[in-house]
Amino acid sequence: MKFASLGSGSNGNSTVVKTESTCIMIDCGFSLKQSISRLKYLDLKGDDLDAILVTHEHSDHWIGVMPLAVKYRIPVFLTVGSRRAIKYDSTNLFRMIENYDKFTIGDLSISPVPIPHDAAEPIQFIVKSKTVCFGVLTDLGHVTKYLIERYKLCDGLLLEANYDKNMLSSGPYPLSLKRRIDSKWGHLGNDQVAEFFNTINHQRIQHLLFGHISEKNNSPDKIKESIKKTSIDTNIIQFACQDKISGWLHLH
Repeated sequence: MKFASLGSGSNGNSTVVKTESTCIMIDCGFSLKQSISRLKYLDLKGDDLDAILVTHEHSDHWIGVMPLAVKYRIPVFLTVGSRRAIKYDSTNLFRMIENYDKFTIGDLSISPVPIPHDAAEPIQFIVKSKTVCFGVLTDLGHVTKYLIERYKLCDGLLLEANYDKNMLSSGPYPLSLKRRIDSKWGHLGNDQVAEFFNTINHQRIQHLLFGHISEKNNSPDKIKESIKKTSIDTNIIQFACQDKISGWLHLH
């Protein structure tokens, strides 16, 4: 299995996961033109996608889903809550995720994981092949014991590190937005990330890709500083950014 970020941040998010026989996209917050261009960087076309998985209805994750899906007739998996929250006519491309039941796409087993975020019915995903496990965990305000249990055995992980508390506090955002980001239903801060790594078995993680990093309220250096408190191997760490494709990260 391999995975790549097509871009991650407040202006658009998308992740691709691929095995020899299956290719899925998680979220698409980019225009159709941008999505096709970013896929091309990975030697992929829209026709290569077997499914698009949607985490929630916020535009930086959703806005490009249907243009891409309609053009290439790609099934779109989303929760009932997300479906109710989006403004889109009925289509036979939608596949409802109910009760957070596990489902399969090709040779991949997909587990939807409910998260605390200010959206209608937000989820993230754990994707398993026969041999490895990859987790996406972004857009959440705090880490629960349930999430620690679900994500403790990942071989690859795309994890949110949205803000540094001091940078957010002294930054340019209005107070209402600062409170939203720092709330239990907002985004994950660097201190929470460090705490997460002190509670999971991170020895098996081969690639750790930090995503959804705020351009105004965080930096890779601040993230590195925070995780010095943990024993995680810094050699496995990379940073996803808004305007750059990560390239493929291979799990074995």
